[in-house]
Amino acid sequence: MSYNTTEGKSKSSLEFLQVHLSDFLEFLIPKSLILEVIILPRDRVTFMPNAPPYIIGLFYHKNRIFFLVDVDIFLNPTFAPTVTDEYLVVTVENNDCLLGLTVKGVGVLQQIEKDKIL
Repeated sequence: MSYNTTEGKSKSSLEFLQVHLSDFLEFLIPKSLILEVIILPRDRVTFMPNAPPYIIGLFYHKNRIFFLVDVDIFLNPTFAPTVTDEYLVVTVENNDCLLGLTVKGVGVLQQIEKDKIL
């Protein structure tokens, strides 16, 4: 069975995935940039000395190498790094740049009209 994901959707809108950084902070990622959402065990991350604090390290997934970015620290450098056994990661690709963005939770897909995006 196949589904037409554009059926009934306006061509003048874009889809975004809602992700949560905390109970009070969330943001949207364009669906067109998202590869997948994964749970990444800490032992699959190669930590990088002398990297900026928001770069946790590198990980290898599906024959590709991604930078793992702690979005909390990227947005607010005063936050302490999160140490955990596993990360919830949204993998994204933009212009051949592969990133894994750590998030606390994933929400729903939201459709937003193009003319309402700044």
